Amino acid sequence: MLENSNDNEIDLREFFPILQQSKKRIILITLLGAILSLGFAIIQPNIYKSSALLSPVGDDDDSSLNNLLGQFGGLASMAGISIPSSQSNIPNSELALEVIKSRAFIESFINKHEILPYLFAIDYWDIDSREIVLDKRVYNPDSEEWVRKVSPPQSIVPSSQEAYDKFIDIFDIDQNKSNNLITISLKHQSPDIAKQWVDWIVEDINEVMRQKTINESQESIEYLKQQVSETNLSDLDQVFFSLMQSQMQKMMLAEVRREYVLNTIDPAISPELKSEPYRALICIIGTLLSALIAVIFVLSRHYIIQSQKQ
Repeated sequence: MLENSNDNEIDLREFFPILQQSKKRIILITLLGAILSLGFAIIQPNIYKSSALLSPVGDDDDSSLNNLLGQFGGLASMAGISIPSSQSNIPNSELALEVIKSRAFIESFINKHEILPYLFAIDYWDIDSREIVLDKRVYNPDSEEWVRKVSPPQSIVPSSQEAYDKFIDIFDIDQNKSNNLITISLKHQSPDIAKQWVDWIVEDINEVMRQKTINESQESIEYLKQQVSETNLSDLDQVFFSLMQSQMQKMMLAEVRREYVLNTIDPAISPELKSEPYRALICIIGTLLSALIAVIFVLSRHYIIQSQKQ
């Protein structure tokens, strides 16, 4: 065991003379890697991140409605009348977060605001004019035609699936479990576009949830009116009128409250400083990897030559 240990130690010490003899080659490879890393870091565009801090709006109206349903549901059932229950026990704010991440919402968002070229055809952001310059090799803004060259299964015009994947890469939602505060963030080459898209997302999700509540309340009210006209039990009249009143209050609240499920605490801004790339880190990692590759190359080359001589 002692001899094996000494052999291993001798083999390890053999590395240093080999590396010493090839130090110029190692330095050259490391320097080349450092230059390439620097060049790669320089050509990377600045990315800006804009965020909005939101708080979930309480679901007191849903709670009161559920209490009414629980209170009168048994009485209605005894009379052979079915009262529709709440469709989901999930709070509106939690449901809204899942809707935001859904394909349907993101595809609708992209189409509504016509942002597809600003996802796939960015050339650069002009800091002086604060405008995005589109790459005409991908999208011609004059004719509004896609001209990019792609291979199947991709199409010239980005598909909804490709657009979703692209958008989800620059979009993030984070919820603080301790206080339930929500941060919606988006990264883009243009700080103004990053801010605008965050604002639009907050507006759109509130509008989607508002309309969902209004439509459901209207359908419930129509159903309850029908039940009132069809039943002859006077005891149930008060039940239906109480439920209709609750639905009307819920619908009225949705009509007047613009920030229906997510309330803005700290709105998004156009950031002045980039969030990425980390150019210094890219250069350091690139240089270290180049040095490691150089050492492995020199040692491998040495032992290959030695084995061929034997």
